Amino acid sequence: MSSISSASPSSSGASGPLVGIAKLLRANLQTYALIFATVIIWLYFSYLTNGSFLSPQNFSNLFRQMVITGFLSVGMVLVIVTGNIDLSVGKLAGFVSVVVAAVQANFLTVQFPDQPILIAALSVGTGIAVGFLWGVVQGYIIAYLRVTAFIVTLGSSWLLNGLILLVTEGRTIPANQPTFAQIAQGYLPNEIGWIIAVITIILLFYGMISGRRRKRRYDFELPPMALDIAKTVGFSVLVVGYVYMVNQYRGIQAPVLLLALVALAVAYVSNNTRFGRYAYAIGGNRQAAQFSGVNIRRNLFTIFVLMGTLCGVSGVTLASYVGYGTISAGQGYELDAIAAYPWRHIDARRCRDGVRRNGRFDHHGQPDQRSANDQHACGAPVRAQGHCAGHRRVRGHSHQARQQQQLNSASSGNSTAGDDCAIVRRCFVFLFFQSHKANVSQRTRHASSLNRRNLSPLPEFGEDRTLLTWGTLKELV
Repeated sequence: MSSISSASPSSSGASGPLVGIAKLLRANLQTYALIFATVIIWLYFSYLTNGSFLSPQNFSNLFRQMVITGFLSVGMVLVIVTGNIDLSVGKLAGFVSVVVAAVQANFLTVQFPDQPILIAALSVGTGIAVGFLWGVVQGYIIAYLRVTAFIVTLGSSWLLNGLILLVTEGRTIPANQPTFAQIAQGYLPNEIGWIIAVITIILLFYGMISGRRRKRRYDFELPPMALDIAKTVGFSVLVVGYVYMVNQYRGIQAPVLLLALVALAVAYVSNNTRFGRYAYAIGGNRQAAQFSGVNIRRNLFTIFVLMGTLCGVSGVTLASYVGYGTISAGQGYELDAIAAYPWRHIDARRCRDGVRRNGRFDHHGQPDQRSANDQHACGAPVRAQGHCAGHRRVRGHSHQARQQQQLNSASSGNSTAGDDCAIVRRCFVFLFFQSHKANVSQRTRHASSLNRRNLSPLPEFGEDRTLLTWGTLKELV
């Protein structure tokens, strides 16, 4: 018996990374199937073109061409996460491109003929401002006037289509100022490309280590170290391979670097800020998020303003890449942006998991400093008193003990709470406080009536009746 018990940890430790990889493959089977199919298609096209399809020049052009759709898809993530849709992003990017071309051709080059840097800066500012203002108007109608996003953005796309025809007057407008063209057609030197690759790899490993340290601080379940290292090494290999391929042609494309910076910024905002967590909470359960104190209107307004700003960036890139403003600018880009949305990973279940993973919110949007046992308890069965099973557990208990307690709770016939236990608990407290305040008011009126008739009043809660704890709540319920 002792030999078996002594051998089991080593076997489990040896199979830990393999089990983690197997779980990762099963959880992301659809994504990996698409990646595998894409690789097969690339190899097939390369075979048909005698290797020209995967040549460094074509490889560089493919990445540069997807930048315009990439900006739109980055903003579309937060829009779809909240349960909305934006069908105007393509035409808005096209409208921004023709406005930038018209302003540059009819005003900037005339007023500042010998200042190319100023012309480029004013062109970029004009495009981003147009996208921002359109996002403000559209976001206000959707968030504060409560008009369905599908209707607003669909009508907006047709309106923008007419505005494009008005601005262009049915002709092509040039926007081929050399300095402005470098925004989407420029390249970085090879040395800077390798420096960026080294910095990226360092940041990848730093992010892995800091993420594990942060999870350990809150007693979250850690994946195997070998699995995290394998994932980080895999991304590092992709970065080195990309830099090597594009350096064979002319270097890293300037718009690709800009897209990478924007994507990292939006990813950080969505995963590490109160605004991003509220977006996932709104998409998971809007009513529960509202009861938790989330300002839904303001967050939706901000998301559509961000989407409009990214459309402005995409439109500036489109004008710089094409060199002209055309009547067909942005045609069908909204469908490409929606198709580029990672449906497999960021769905309603991810929204609910985001709320559960972050646990309870404090008033500043930061996770509560409670133990991981309490975090795991949010997915555990809820007792009739209204609090999570295992809520009183403290740090230091083993994972087996926590599993045993959850099994015992499940076998006692309690009802399950699902993924939103933390939010449901806060909603329960909110509703209880409302009914409690009404009950106190009724008792006060009743006591006044009894005093006028010289009768003894009912017992009161006392001066600290609003400072209810979970223990008091348990007794009252």
